[in-house]
Amino acid sequence: MTSRFNVGRSLRAAQEIREMPNSIVATEMGVGNQQISIWRHKADNKFSTVKKLADLFDMTLDEFDRLGR
Repeated sequence: MTSRFNVGRSLRAAQEIREMPNSIVATEMGVGNQQISIWRHKADNKFSTVKKLADLFDMTLDEFDRLGR
């Protein structure tokens, strides 16, 4: 991953590709809907969160990263 990694963009793109609404992502990640909204508008996040999101969408970190560019 490069310094240009943008988890918000990656998350929004992955949700669109997989047609997965915030409520499902929130349930799968064990957080509230508001947290998903926060992640969708952030450029960065904890590595552990990014890894879990990539896993949720059945992607490698590189694949998830590419969605955010």
